[in-house]
Amino acid sequence: MYNAGPLRLEAGMGMNRLIRVGISLAIVTVAVAALRAQGTPAPRAGIVEHIKVHGKSLEGNLEGDSPDRDVTVYLPPSYATDRTRRYPVVYLLHGYGGTDSTFNGRLAKLPEIADRLAAAGSLREMIVAMPNAFSLHKGSMYSNSVTSGDWEGYVAQDLVAYMDGHYRTIANRTSRGLAGHSMGGYGAIRIGMKRPDVFSSLYILSACCLSAQLNPRPEAMAAIVDFDERTLAFQAVAAAFCHTGIKAMGVGFGCAQRGVTPHKEKPRGDRGFWGIPMPTNVG
Repeated sequence: MYNAGPLRLEAGMGMNRLIRVGISLAIVTVAVAALRAQGTPAPRAGIVEHIKVHGKSLEGNLEGDSPDRDVTVYLPPSYATDRTRRYPVVYLLHGYGGTDSTFNGRLAKLPEIADRLAAAGSLREMIVAMPNAFSLHKGSMYSNSVTSGDWEGYVAQDLVAYMDGHYRTIANRTSRGLAGHSMGGYGAIRIGMKRPDVFSSLYILSACCLSAQLNPRPEAMAAIVDFDERTLAFQAVAAAFCHTGIKAMGVGFGCAQRGVTPHKEKPRGDRGFWGIPMPTNVG
């Protein structure tokens, strides 16, 4: 009768050796990874502050939005330790329907990205200020309107003055940049073109509203007629983006050009109403 006992024992011993070798390799791998991690410490973290900045330019707006606006501020890693250093500032404007959290976790993680790039020497350290322009109709269009308020003035005057007065900024135009995405890209173009005395550099990401919609669709216009009251406007959050966006453009663009009950006037498809705020017409 064939006796397979010694073979099984040898096979078992061989398997045990393989297991011991595997465990040893795993330990070595973990140890090497730990040593590498010790040699490459995590980037120093910047500071994120959440503040409110009053906007004199927004007082009395007909939408009833508060002139005290939330602003998220990113301070670079060296800000807390290098007390004599001053920093350039980028003012970063979110898109339609967004808030100051857009670049702080919603669409991007700006603090983590900035920390990593600064540690790698790929980015000059800077302060980034991100205001919340969410309004009754989900977006101010960063325009000057008696209905939604003078957002041009808020960004270029109120917010810049606050940042220069409360943070160690380099308080001149050559050290200020203005950037934005979508509605914020439009705002960066519009405000940047009108206020070159404040901002020296612009960075635009997929800007909206660069050409006038001279013939809005009737069904879109009908859908926005009742969005004047705050309760109805917030109920309209689930409405089609284009419908609420047309209302926002109406109060942000056209109403700035008229003096008769602008908060009740319906957007119209004529060039005088829509065309004036377009960047090509900004003089």
